[in-house]
Amino acid sequence: MSDAPNLEDTQPRRVPLPPEEDDLQPSGCGNTLLLGTVALFLLFMCVAVVGLAGIAGWRDGGILRQTQRAVALAGTLEGQLTLAANDLANQQFNLARGRCQYILEQQPFNRSAAECLSTAQAGLLATATPTPAPPTATPTAPPEPLTPTLASGTFTPEELFARGQEALRRSDWENAMSWLEALRALDGTFRRREVEDMLVTVYQALGNQYRFEGRLSEMVVVIEKALKIRALPDTDWQFTVNATKLYLSARSYLDAGNFALAAQVFATLMEIAPTYLNTRELACRAFEAAGDSANAARFCR
Repeated sequence: MSDAPNLEDTQPRRVPLPPEEDDLQPSGCGNTLLLGTVALFLLFMCVAVVGLAGIAGWRDGGILRQTQRAVALAGTLEGQLTLAANDLANQQFNLARGRCQYILEQQPFNRSAAECLSTAQAGLLATATPTPAPPTATPTAPPEPLTPTLASGTFTPEELFARGQEALRRSDWENAMSWLEALRALDGTFRRREVEDMLVTVYQALGNQYRFEGRLSEMVVVIEKALKIRALPDTDWQFTVNATKLYLSARSYLDAGNFALAAQVFATLMEIAPTYLNTRELACRAFEAAGDSANAARFCR
């Protein structure tokens, strides 16, 4: 082998350079990831739009159903009031009284129903079969002599007073109220102080009875009658009447599906009488249905 230098080895050689960045081809994986992300975003937007539309439709449908229930209840009560008026015209006083009591349970402030109830009670009293007047409840004095009944079939003030007094003695509160109220309607000046004292006693006794029986609307009616005669110191009747009115109104709104008004009235009631009957339970139900999270957090936690 010859040791002579190879002439080819002395020639300059070209060193390969790295490719320019512009010459690099984009990766196919990057394009696929970008397209997938865009597709998922569009799919999410479509689902969100459909979901929001569904929620809006459900909410509008709920409001419509609540309105329909409220209208249906109002229509039912209006129909009952019309039927009660027909019953009064046909002297079917028992039916009329039942209808009017139902209306007052739903709408305690319905003046027409209250007047209907009073008329029905007066009609029942007027159609009662007259019986001999019982003796008075006062043992120390004989009853006043009774004058004959009027030709029209009504009673004289003396007879009405004696019957009311006897019913009071027997704790027959409803009949006592009927007789004494009829007396006041016939002659408001007849033994006025005694009649008023007896009526206040009767009204409070009936208020306690109706409260125990759950007849709250009737309790409110009789106690307000007593309060119109005079104040009732050393009792909680005024407070009870106010709380009961709020309770009945709020419960009626809740039953009718008017959750916004129910929540509003229950919030007021929870401020003054949170332990009245099942106020807290119904109030929390109303707050939840109305979406009133503030009052729900305040009163229901």
